[in-house]
Amino acid sequence: RAPSSRVIATSTAIQDVLRRCDGFAGYDNPVLITGESGVGKELLARRIHEISSRGSKPFIKVACAASSPSVLAREIFGQLVNRNGQPEFLPGLMAQAEGGTMLLSGIEDLPREIQDKFMRMFQESVYRVEGDARDRKANVRIIATSREDLGALVARGRFRANLHFRLRLMSVPVPPLRDHMEDLIPLMEHFLTRLEGSSLRARSMFDFQA
Repeated sequence: RAPSSRVIATSTAIQDVLRRCDGFAGYDNPVLITGESGVGKELLARRIHEISSRGSKPFIKVACAASSPSVLAREIFGQLVNRNGQPEFLPGLMAQAEGGTMLLSGIEDLPREIQDKFMRMFQESVYRVEGDARDRKANVRIIATSREDLGALVARGRFRANLHFRLRLMSVPVPPLRDHMEDLIPLMEHFLTRLEGSSLRARSMFDFQA
């Protein structure tokens, strides 16, 4: 199945990255995609999802630095609240991603207590909703991106060593454009074509409104 997330590349370096991503798509293990900001980590994550057996299921993105730990935990795992004396489940992103893939964007910013929750999920395939005493089964593949060296964060006590070990078993380091400059011209041509199409559409809309 061809991915809709098109990757423009002619260099050997990025072709190797694509081959690695396509190979990992055939498994259900967590994947870690690393590289500087702007190298296309999310695009590659979508590619892995789309050509995997989960491609027809949801692809849910979580910004790991977006909220406080408690808010982020509720956002991801959901919560059980009491309304008029009756428990009501407010689903989180984990429930929304059921059967599909969850992208943890910027996992280097994931709070330590939530790292613990994901480690348990990897080990037992379960998670717990806030306010609930029972476990729920998790059928979600995790892809994580990081712009930092997680090994260095482990050494500083900011990241769980065993979580890092689980993630790095399938890792995709993405080089910056300066290391594969042969892709610069194809990328420029691609974006210029898109911009030209946008300007033509905008001009047509303006002429129609006039």
